[in-house]
Amino acid sequence: RNERTENDYAEVRTKVLTGEVEIPLDYRLLNEGGDWRVYDVVVDGVSLVNNYRGQFSKILRSSTYADLVDQLRKKSDKIKAQ
Repeated sequence: RNERTENDYAEVRTKVLTGEVEIPLDYRLLNEGGDWRVYDVVVDGVSLVNNYRGQFSKILRSSTYADLVDQLRKKSDKIKAQ
């Protein structure tokens, strides 16, 4: 079975096939008012939430929260400009 639920949480396990390579891609979901929403994606065993949390913590150790927000805004603006 490729899905698992527990209370308001669920995980759906999928695989992306690229040629002969198979990459596990799992979605973690939360049920909010009857709607399932993805709150994390795990690519080949690496959680995007944990990855970003680690990056943010590293920035906050040497900077301020305002600096972190500024960096995120700049990255967002750069992506929007493409």
